[in-house]
Amino acid sequence: MNEHHEKPLVMLVDDTPENLQVLGNMLGAAGYRSLAAQSGAQALHFLEKAQPDLLLLDILMPEMNGYDLCQRVKAMPRHAQTPVIFISALSETRDILRGFRAGAVDYIAKPFQKEEVLARIGAQLTIIRQRRAIERISMTKDHFFTLVATQLKAPFGQIQDMADQLALKAAKLSPKAQLESFQQLRQAARAGNQLVDNLVIWSKIQTLDFAPQWELCRPAKVAATVFNMLRGEAIAKEITLYDMTLQRAQVLCDADMLQTILFHLVSNAIRFSPHGAEVRLTTDELIDDLKITVADKGRGIPEESLGRLFDLARPLREPDTLGREGSGLGLLISHALARKLNGRLQAESKPGQGSQFSLFLPLKAE
Repeated sequence: MNEHHEKPLVMLVDDTPENLQVLGNMLGAAGYRSLAAQSGAQALHFLEKAQPDLLLLDILMPEMNGYDLCQRVKAMPRHAQTPVIFISALSETRDILRGFRAGAVDYIAKPFQKEEVLARIGAQLTIIRQRRAIERISMTKDHFFTLVATQLKAPFGQIQDMADQLALKAAKLSPKAQLESFQQLRQAARAGNQLVDNLVIWSKIQTLDFAPQWELCRPAKVAATVFNMLRGEAIAKEITLYDMTLQRAQVLCDADMLQTILFHLVSNAIRFSPHGAEVRLTTDELIDDLKITVADKGRGIPEESLGRLFDLARPLREPDTLGREGSGLGLLISHALARKLNGRLQAESKPGQGSQFSLFLPLKAE
């Protein structure tokens, strides 16, 4: 339920130790963790540090009953969204309604059935998972659209400025100046088009039905296609591209997704490499994975910045060797696609020594 994929934690509050033991054993056998409190005061003390996924409360307890405890819990910002289920011998309609008014999401009457308790707990935890997934997707989209909107301003603003200048001064410009203006216009248009392409890819990744089209493919063939696509950019900077992939290596993946990942990795390597450098693409068959690495001899990335490479909330945007600031979207998309392929993307870099990005894809289907 939490970010570290631990078992869900259920807090049990009941003044009868025997009930706590029965519920605790039942939850443990079902794969849950439990935290037991014998009073409302003890529960509030535990909640100062603990972050349970769900609370299971008795009502008839001395000093502080379950209704009052539930209201106190719902008043705590850290636990306001934590679902509460009452489990009590009070089964009159007025008791149940009072429980819902106090903030509970469900009510179980004693004596309870094991299957019913587990089913109701499971249903609430499923709702939590779904809500958190929706919140993550919504937040991710908000960050992404904000980032794209910000980045699109630069190329489209440049296109507009250059078009205005050409419209007003074209007749006065020398052929050389006109050619330079058209080249800048073309470069800005390509940058804007790439951002739009990234937006389309990212929006597809976020949909639940966006799944890989699995096939047995050879990364060497995909790498050759990517090198051909980027050869013009490499020639412009006199960068040598070395394809050192294993020709026989095969992996079950989506060839289009793999091509998109390698395109962004190689493109970044070219952009951030100095004039006349080299970019190498290699493959290694490990025990469980096929490792595909793109390495450059660029300026490298400081260690404290590596964590931002795949962070949409604060993406790393650094100018390349030509002074053009990147959006960071290519790496974000590559990272997301790697996960779609049941793989992972790993970055290693040292300032002044270059960077290498390694894609690990499972050799066996999961």
